[in-house]
Amino acid sequence: ESASRGRTSLKDRKAMIIDAHAHLVAPAALYAHRSNLVVSGGQYGSSYRAQVSDRLLEESADQNVRIMDAVGTDLQLLSPRPFLTLNGTARWNDIVDWTSDTNDMIARTVRMHPNRFRGVGALPQQVDRPVTSLFEEIERVVDELGFVGVLLNPDPSEGMNGSPPLGDPYWYPLYEKLCELDLP
Repeated sequence: ESASRGRTSLKDRKAMIIDAHAHLVAPAALYAHRSNLVVSGGQYGSSYRAQVSDRLLEESADQNVRIMDAVGTDLQLLSPRPFLTLNGTARWNDIVDWTSDTNDMIARTVRMHPNRFRGVGALPQQVDRPVTSLFEEIERVVDELGFVGVLLNPDPSEGMNGSPPLGDPYWYPLYEKLCELDLP
C-alpha cells in the first residue's frame, strides 16, 4: 500500500532514515515523579526514585515505534524533552535525581527496542555550579548506558541571565571532555 503512494518499505530502502531530534515518550508516572521531587523540597531524600513499570514504558515505546513506522523513520536519537529537564535554581539533589531517572528511562526504552533507538542523555545543570559537575553523569551515560550524545542546556538559569554564553571559558572543560569522548 505504501509503495503505491511513492514510498518504499523499510527493507527495500538503501538509506537509513535517522531522526536526530527525538524526545523520550514516557508514561505520565515519570512526569508525576518530577512534580513530586519539586514540591517535596527534599523530604523524601535521594532514595526517592521514579517508579514506572516495564509494561507502561513498553506501551509508550511501542506507540513511538508505530509512529516511526508510519512516517518511515528507522532510528531515533532519544533525548529528554528540554522543557521538562530540571535545571536552574532547583535543589541540586533533585536535579541530579531527576536527570538520572530520565536517563535511566531513556536507557530502558533503548533496551526495549535496540534497533530503533539510541540514547542522548540529560545533564544535571544548576546555576553557579562548576561545569565539571556534569562529568560524572556524562561518563555514566556513555560507559554504563551506552548513549551516543548529551543534551546541553545553554542557559541553565532559564532566562534569568545567570549563565555564561557558550563561548565563555566556563564551558571549555566541558568541550574538552566531550572531545575526549568524541561525543556530540
